Parts: sequence; C-alpha cells; structure tokens
Amino acid sequence: MMEKFRKRVNIWNDGTGGPRKGDWIAVFVFVAIMTFFFCFLKDFKLTVTQSLTFDSCLLNGRLKDFYTIVNKQALSGYYDSVWGKNLSAGANYSIINYATLGVICLPVYIIGKVLHVAIPFLVYELLLKLLFTAAVFYLTKVLADICKEVSMKAETTKWVSFCFLTSPILWYGLLMISQMDIFALFFMVLGLRAWLQGKKKWELAFYAIAAFYKPLVLIGLVPLFLLREKRIIYILRDCLVSVAGLLLQQIFYGSDPGYQRVQKYMSGLYSFWERLFNAGIPTTRNVYTANSSYFILLFVLICIVAYSIKKVTMPLAFGLPMLSWLAFILFVQWHPNWLVYMVPFAVIMLGFSYRKKLFCLIECFFSIFWLAVCALGWLFNYDNDLINGGVISQLAGLHTDGGDFGTIYPILVQKMAGIPVDLYISLLTAALVGWMAATVMDLYRHWRGVTPNEEMTAFERGPVLLRSLPMILFMLYSFANCFIS
Repeated sequence: MMEKFRKRVNIWNDGTGGPRKGDWIAVFVFVAIMTFFFCFLKDFKLTVTQSLTFDSCLLNGRLKDFYTIVNKQALSGYYDSVWGKNLSAGANYSIINYATLGVICLPVYIIGKVLHVAIPFLVYELLLKLLFTAAVFYLTKVLADICKEVSMKAETTKWVSFCFLTSPILWYGLLMISQMDIFALFFMVLGLRAWLQGKKKWELAFYAIAAFYKPLVLIGLVPLFLLREKRIIYILRDCLVSVAGLLLQQIFYGSDPGYQRVQKYMSGLYSFWERLFNAGIPTTRNVYTANSSYFILLFVLICIVAYSIKKVTMPLAFGLPMLSWLAFILFVQWHPNWLVYMVPFAVIMLGFSYRKKLFCLIECFFSIFWLAVCALGWLFNYDNDLINGGVISQLAGLHTDGGDFGTIYPILVQKMAGIPVDLYISLLTAALVGWMAATVMDLYRHWRGVTPNEEMTAFERGPVLLRSLPMILFMLYSFANCFIS
C-alpha cells in the first residue's frame, strides 16, 4: 500500500515536460481570486482619485498646476476621511504614474462628465485590476522570451514562467495589494528582453520609463550596467538615460510651489534616504556621528564585483541584481510591493540553480515570515483585511473586521504571546541570508563550470507549488474570517 502511494506521489511530483494543464488552470483560478477579491483600497483609491484629478487638469489645460491642485484637495479632506486633512494625501509619486492611470480611466471619466453621472469607484477599480492582471500575464510571456534568449531548455522555460506567475511576492505585493509597481516592473522586464535581443535603444528607453515610474528599479539595473560595460562614459550614459524622465519632471515641475511643498513634506515624513542609513555601523569622528549603511556597503561591493568581472554570463547578469535586492530587503525598511522588482531576477536564477528544491524551500520559508512581519509592521494595512477592498468582496458584502490591529497581529502578539515578536523578523532575516548564500554558491558553481547533478537541477511540482502555499493559506484565512466575524 505504501509503495503504491509513494509511486503515485512520485508520478505527481515529476516535473518532466513542464507544468501540466491542471497546474496552469489552478494558477489562473488563484490569480482571478486575487484580482477580484483583494485590494489595499486605502492607497489604491487615493492614487486613482488623484489620477482623476489629473484628467481634470488635462481637459482644462492645467497640467502645470497638478501638484498644487492635489495639495489643496488633500488639505480640504477631499480624498477620504481615513487620510485626514494633511499632505499625507498629497501627490507624492512621479507624474507619469498619475498620467498613466488617468489616461486609462479617461474614457470612463469623460462618459461620466458628458452624461452628468457619478461613476462608481468600483468601475475604475475593476478596469485597473483587469489591466494589472493582463500585464502580469503578458510579463509571463516576456519571461519565457528571456528564458529562450539565455538558452534555457523548453522544459525549464515553462517552469520559470510558471514560477513567475506563482511567485508569492508577485501575488501579495502586486495582485493583492494592487500598487502601481506593475508599470515599472513591466518596462524593466521589457528592457531586459530588449538587452538580450541586442536592441540597445529600446532597452535604454524601457529602463528610462521604468525608473520614471519607480527609481527603485535601479537597485537591480546598476550592477547589470557595471557587469556588461567597462567603459565609464557608457556606464554614465546608461545611468543618465535611465533617470532622464525624473530629470525632465524636475525641470517641468521644479518651480511649482505645490510640487516643492509636497516633496518637502514627504521628505520629512517618509524620507527614503533615511531608510538607507537606519541599519548600519555606528561611526563617530570627533563631533560627527552617523551610520555606515549596511546596504550601501553591500551594494557597492556587489557593484565592484560586477565591474571587475570581464566575462559576462547570464547567471551573473541575473544573480548580481538579485543579490542587490536581497541586501536591500535585508537592511532597508521596505513596503511589500517594492519586493516585486526582485521577482524576474529570482525566477531566472531559479532556472539556473543547481539546487532548485532548496531555493523553493527558502522562498516558502521567506513567505511565511514575510506575511507575519507585514502584519506586525503595518497595523491594519497589510493584513487579511485586504479582502475588504476587492471588487466582488464589496459587491457581495464580504467583510472581515479585525479591529484596530487587524486579525493576524493579535494572534501573533496575544494568543501566541509566548513567542517573542523578534523571532519573526529574525527568521525572515535568516531566510534572506540563506537566499543570498544559496545564490552566491550557485554563481560560484557556474563560474567554476561545475557539472550539474540532473536530479538536483530538475524541477519538481511539489517544491514549486510549496512556494505559493503560505499565500494560499492566507487567502483561505481571509475568506474564513469573512464568515466567522
């Protein structure tokens, strides 16, 4: 009996030929659930409503005044009572984000103005969520193109694409939270494909657009620039072109008092630079005291290694950016959606890995404690109450009420009070360090030309699906709370 059971398990676990039809159907179902039942409505509604203000500015010829107008609306409490009457509800993203959302929503916005009807916000939410999901599906195809360009086998290409679409970071950080990082991720991946296809102008154009949306993409791109190019003038060119959009925005809006005001306010409230130096080596020089940032130290080291390597290999091209992102997550205070920029590098490295099961186990372990830290660190934001903002959730009246702290926080802090909360971040840190160590070991094996063990490098269905299990359980828990509470 046991032998027969073991044989069936082995047959099911066999990854030969890539994911099966049932695997793809299952992941499409889960993606649909995340699309229609989850959304971090607090941020999403604010940004989309500001993008409708962009539409108003566009139609009235007042694009130059966009940031000033949004500031006035924020201070009047126009956007939502949850934000209060302050500049926390100001326009703190680059203009391309609002322009993109605004243009997508423009036809519906115009219909509402022409017919003199109030368009329910659910219409805009559904439109954008469908677009985000369509972009993720298209990126899955682009990842497959990248795999072919780096000469991966057809079977490996299928599994890497599947791993991208089942990435717990992608699920939670993008499809469930529903932040605008999809746009920067989209153009960054298009840039990677253009690079591998030898389309230099398109590559830099895509990188420039991606960085215009979110400069965070440069964390992975700068080591890549240094790895593939050794001429300083060309490295500077690539870096300058990549930030061209941000420079143009500064020229266009730099003299706008509204833009200056919100930038100053957000720098004091939410300084990104301060985040870089929160974790570091305390350093004192006479009366000067500061932190030597752990992240900057590691990032510079990775960049030096990238520039020192003469022979460019594909594992290095994806492994070094991944290490940069792991260092960032390890030492810098992040938001869950920021982590999505690591996903393309992580899944490609999984394809190159000598220890695929190990990578899958690490990612599963990471996801468990990532969820815990999100619930502990962002009270009543990144908890299972994400289900309250979903399109179908609102239409069907699905609601979970966790009080002031969500529902996961009280479980971890009160019902499991015997476990110190420091343990969760410690185990998350352990997962990140293990991920970095496993990546470095694989890069070393590729550099030495070690012959891979076919059993260890083969994809298996169980470990791949295990990566997504924490997020699936999180979704089930969210639905259960809707009926229990």
